Amino acid sequence: MRISILILSCLLSFSVSDKLSETEDEERSKQCGRAIDPKSSSNDELSPWSVRLQLKPFFVAASLISKRHVMTSGLALMEKEDNGATWKWKMDESEVDLKTCNDGVMEAPTDSITVDLQACSNHFLCPWMARIPVKSMRYIGSCESDKISSGIILIEMEKDIPDDSSYFTPVCLPDSSDVVVDGEDLQAHQASHLNFNPVIQIVSAKVNVFRF
Repeated sequence: MRISILILSCLLSFSVSDKLSETEDEERSKQCGRAIDPKSSSNDELSPWSVRLQLKPFFVAASLISKRHVMTSGLALMEKEDNGATWKWKMDESEVDLKTCNDGVMEAPTDSITVDLQACSNHFLCPWMARIPVKSMRYIGSCESDKISSGIILIEMEKDIPDDSSYFTPVCLPDSSDVVVDGEDLQAHQASHLNFNPVIQIVSAKVNVFRF
C-alpha cells in the first residue's frame, strides 16, 4: 500500500520539524489500537484514538496515530470551489495549489486550525486540556484534481500529548500484510463535528481501496 508507506515515511522524516525516532515509532507500534476496555459499551473506551480538529466554528473528525501526529481525510480539510474545477482549503479558504504537490505529497496551511483532545463524553477519561496548535501539515495522495478527494492529511502537533494522558492511544496503520477488500462493510468511530453527545459516534462505512 503506497499511501501507508508514505505516511510512515513522513512520520520518520519530517524535513522541517520534529520526527519520531526509531524507538518512538517502535513504542507507537506496540501500543497502537488498544481499546481501554474492548468489552465496554462506551464509545469513549472503544476509541481512545478519536480526536478532533477545530476549524472555527466547527470541528473535523481525526485520528491520533502517534503521540505527536494526527490524521484525517483530505475531504475533511478541502472542498471544491464554486467553479467545480479547483479546490480550496477549509481553514482559510485559500486555493489548493496542486503545482506544489510532488510525488504524492503537498504542504498544507496551518493557520486557523488546532487539535482538540476533548473528543470524548466522559471527562474523567479525557479531562480538559488546552487545544494544541498545529506545527505542520502534509497532504498525501494523488496530485491530480479529480483524485485529490481520496487523499489524507497528516498533521504534526506543536507538542506531544502529555505522558500522563493515559486515555489516548494511537490507532494502528495498515501495512502490506493486511488484507483489505474493496467495498467491504465496516464500522468506524468518528468524533462529532459539533458538540453533540455522545461526542464519539459509530458510523457505517465501506472500504475504498485507492491506488495512485
